[in-house]
Amino acid sequence: MSDDPPVPQIRALKGMALLLQQMRASSSTASTPTDGADAPSVSAPVEAKEPENTSSESSPPAPSTRKANGMAFLLQQMRSTATATTSTVIGPVLPSTSEEPAPPPPKRPKPTPTVIPNPWLVTSKPSNAQMKASHISFDTSTKFTLKQTLTSVFSSKKSHKGYHGIGVDNNYVRSVKWSPNGNYLLADSADMRVRIIPFEADSGLLEASIVDHCLGGLIYDTAWHPSLDIFAATSNGHPVQLFSTDLERIGTANCINDLDEVDSPYSIGFSSDGGKLYAGFKSKVYLFDLQRPSRQISVVKTYKKKDGGQKGILSCLATHPIYPGNFATGSYNGVIGFYTAQSKQAEMLFEAASKSVTHLEYSPHGNTLVYGCAKSSILQSLDVRFACKPLASFERPVDTNQRIGFEFIDGEKLISGSTTGSALIFDLKSATSDSEPIKPIATVPVESRVCSDIAIHPTSNLIATSHGERVFPMPKTGEESDSDDEISFDFGVKLWELAKVE
Repeated sequence: MSDDPPVPQIRALKGMALLLQQMRASSSTASTPTDGADAPSVSAPVEAKEPENTSSESSPPAPSTRKANGMAFLLQQMRSTATATTSTVIGPVLPSTSEEPAPPPPKRPKPTPTVIPNPWLVTSKPSNAQMKASHISFDTSTKFTLKQTLTSVFSSKKSHKGYHGIGVDNNYVRSVKWSPNGNYLLADSADMRVRIIPFEADSGLLEASIVDHCLGGLIYDTAWHPSLDIFAATSNGHPVQLFSTDLERIGTANCINDLDEVDSPYSIGFSSDGGKLYAGFKSKVYLFDLQRPSRQISVVKTYKKKDGGQKGILSCLATHPIYPGNFATGSYNGVIGFYTAQSKQAEMLFEAASKSVTHLEYSPHGNTLVYGCAKSSILQSLDVRFACKPLASFERPVDTNQRIGFEFIDGEKLISGSTTGSALIFDLKSATSDSEPIKPIATVPVESRVCSDIAIHPTSNLIATSHGERVFPMPKTGEESDSDDEISFDFGVKLWELAKVE
């Protein structure tokens, strides 16, 4: 290392040191007298007179001394800088003597979020052995035995505003539906009221325990939750309302349109898992999450001006029994559409045989869809697996514009109401591709001209039917009227027991 030439900093330091030495020597020479005659004798000190106002402090240093001190300070700074530079550039890198930093404290584990179970979801699904109405068997020997008739409870009542929505003489019942466990029967009638009729296996329908509630408008549709004793109802001028079996309102589903107005859907239905509610309006379907049903979470538009689609009022809606996100809608224009909540668009459209589709029903396995129309004598079944291939047509006389309901029995038979005073039973296994409609295997009289709806009890051999129709009496031309011209109104709910004739 000594043979190496000094770096520029070292050479500068040596030069500055030499310059400082010369400056010190010159300052000392200037302060010492060179001529001995002029200098005073050492043995004879010279007394100096101090001024009167002298300060106790020493006199300021000479300029040469201040300059030397400044150069010394500068030299010291340069030496420290040179030493640091030399140790960095030439000298070896010494290990750091500072203590290692303490490791950071461990992060707190994130708390596991609490999963709140959805109370609306269906926790258990029925197996094939427990399929709906699998305990009932129909054949030509099946007979309906009337057990109970309810008529007086449907006497039209005044609403809270003090007026009647319809004449008190004809309060026809529009539909009946059993609750999932079979403990309650839901019925809606023309007086804008829904009624909950309790049921016991030993006593039948408990007429004294019936509760009713006025919805304030014409009732469009009702639907039970697939596993809970909760139902939804929609009426004219009101949002979808959710009720318990004691008719306490537990929720409201507001259908908000593009103008921020509340719409009244014409058809409703729960998804098979119970978590969603579908509401059909005019050329659109509203989707609701039942955990927060105050407003729709999405809208499925069934018709667009550019692409076309299913246009008009969606009069009926059916949800798929296996896939919760699939549903079908029928319209008064005679078009049936199949949709999924994921794609929010039509997967398939089908032109019905007649206009005004009023009722849709999926089979328990979800492979078949049956639809009925107003003033149509045909029920038609479709195979939804093969682009809605028509399977068969069934002869069901209907001569009114009202909705006539029907229901599947264990996926093999179908029972439907009619306007001929009978309940009709069809065998789905006998379905063929022939154009001729299939006739019923059994016709059971129900002692009423119009059987508007039919519901099979989920656990017992009982069937509930609703009756009645809107009647327009002929105008009277004179003051006197014959007794033969008087019209007798037939409405109410009947409970039947199924038995085989020996």
